[in-house]
Amino acid sequence: MKALFSALWVAILIGSGASAANAQSAEEYYQQGKTEDEKGQADSAIAPYETACELDHAEACNELGVAYFRGQGVDFSLPEAEAYFQKSCELGSGRACNNLGVWWKVGQTGDEDPEKSLTYHTRACSLGFAESCYHSAVYARDGYGRAVDISDARAAFSTGCETGDTESCYQSGAFMRDGTGGEKNAELARSTFRSACNNDGHAPSCHAFGDLALNGEGGEKDVSVALQYFEMACELNFAEACSEIAIVRSGSERGYKDYDLARHAAGKACILGDGPSCTLIGEMMARGRGGEKDLFGALEKFTEGCSWGDPQACDEAARAFDRGLGVEKDTEEAEYLRQAACSHGETFRYCD
Repeated sequence: MKALFSALWVAILIGSGASAANAQSAEEYYQQGKTEDEKGQADSAIAPYETACELDHAEACNELGVAYFRGQGVDFSLPEAEAYFQKSCELGSGRACNNLGVWWKVGQTGDEDPEKSLTYHTRACSLGFAESCYHSAVYARDGYGRAVDISDARAAFSTGCETGDTESCYQSGAFMRDGTGGEKNAELARSTFRSACNNDGHAPSCHAFGDLALNGEGGEKDVSVALQYFEMACELNFAEACSEIAIVRSGSERGYKDYDLARHAAGKACILGDGPSCTLIGEMMARGRGGEKDLFGALEKFTEGCSWGDPQACDEAARAFDRGLGVEKDTEEAEYLRQAACSHGETFRYCD
């Protein structure tokens, strides 16, 4: 429901039926309401918003919809909120159309209506409201309110990106990278990911760009640049990026081996829920790589990785209990962990 509470557009859309004088008056009343709102005087904002809305000021009508939806300055009323959002949308407010798209997606006043939701999001997107372009793309991709159309989804994600929605940029890049819904274009995907990362700090995009740079897709291979972007994503707590750093630094790329950095990155990825990273740091601790040898600490990491669903971690933990590595031997616990490894889909010889 974030769309119902987000800030208003700076651009003001005036209904075509208002005269120039009325349009000016509508803007003045709207600004008066905004001033009262910004002072925390919701009650005092309602009257100028109502006057501006009567003069067909789209964003004033939307503000009244928000007020009735929140019950701020007026009594809470969903019918009133919907009516004001409807008028605002008809007057050309992309934000109000988006609000109605969300409204019917969640079934705010009753059952969901996918077709209505799609209609309002499509209109909002056509009015330049980026978030609705993203919703429209998701609906086309998932077949919500319409038939699945991957090509349309790709086009809508591209439009959402062009109008400033970061998540749309990421999805657009992924579609181009994978050749989904159209031709594969790794070069443009790489550029899209990089922009979303640099301009908006979007962690998945930072990771995706790093991955393309590491593998030389869409441009030259550059391990240093890849690591730089993985680190940006890892700092934003994106587990897969931390894991990539650990893999590269533990020796997957010649000249970049650094067990200290690998152990640190794997440790963070493990904390963030990446099971294979728990296994990796456990192996480094068991061998004394990147720090002191610590068999008990290694077992803790293997156990944690197992709890995150990594079968290899379960197997390593079972081996530790079998052999008494960092813990007293416990064949019962070892058997339990072997069963866990098998339940996670791995085909160890003992699974048969």
